[in-house]
Amino acid sequence: MQDYVELLYSTSEDSKKKSFMQTSVWARHLFLISLIFASCVHELPVPDVPNNGNNNGGNGGTPPPPPATCSSDTVYFSNTILPLVNSLCGKSGCHGTTYPNAFQMTNYSSIVSHIGTSGRLSHALNEMADQKSENPNLNYTAPTSEQLALLNKWISQGAKNNICNSCDTTQFTYAAIISPIIATYCKGCHSGSAPAAGVDLSTIASIQSELANNPGRLLGSIQWTAPYTGTKEMPQGGSQLPTCYITQIKKWIQAGAPNN
Repeated sequence: MQDYVELLYSTSEDSKKKSFMQTSVWARHLFLISLIFASCVHELPVPDVPNNGNNNGGNGGTPPPPPATCSSDTVYFSNTILPLVNSLCGKSGCHGTTYPNAFQMTNYSSIVSHIGTSGRLSHALNEMADQKSENPNLNYTAPTSEQLALLNKWISQGAKNNICNSCDTTQFTYAAIISPIIATYCKGCHSGSAPAAGVDLSTIASIQSELANNPGRLLGSIQWTAPYTGTKEMPQGGSQLPTCYITQIKKWIQAGAPNN
């Protein structure tokens, strides 16, 4: 009888351990799914509250005045990281302004305070990339190795709230200028097996096809001019692209959108 009771107790404990392990696995899967399967509707980034002390970019608040030129060895938050994270993560139903505060990724304070410097953002984006690699049919855009490298470099440089301004409207080649702008601001939604609004901007061929089939739509949506206003303004729900970037894209389109 004692042996039977001990067997029942042992079986019960094994069942509890198995149940706990299964619950942990499902919790991890549900968290990853919450990162991935979100509708691609951007929410308006919430401005940071300026601080009253000296701010070199590492403590939140407003960024310092932009230098006249950008250092090729520096990754800038406002130029690269914020639009990149907003494109990949700051969406309605995912990590936008309606998501629980602990996981918002809509501005400098939320990114750095909750995940930026701790490595959790890098880990989450790496998980997205790994899952997409294992199952290319997943309907979301995974960060590229280049984007992950930029994020990690920014964190290693102190995750500063920095910005620079060295845009040159006389430069508008596809490889050096246009492609990085589109990758940073647009591809988070406009790529993959089901791009937002059916607009695929993931490759030079798909961009050229969009320009040929819908003349004026790409430029009008980033210029915020009629009839591309309201919900058709891009990036949707976010700040308008810098004027210099819009001018570069306009000049490239006017030049025939070459693959140069």
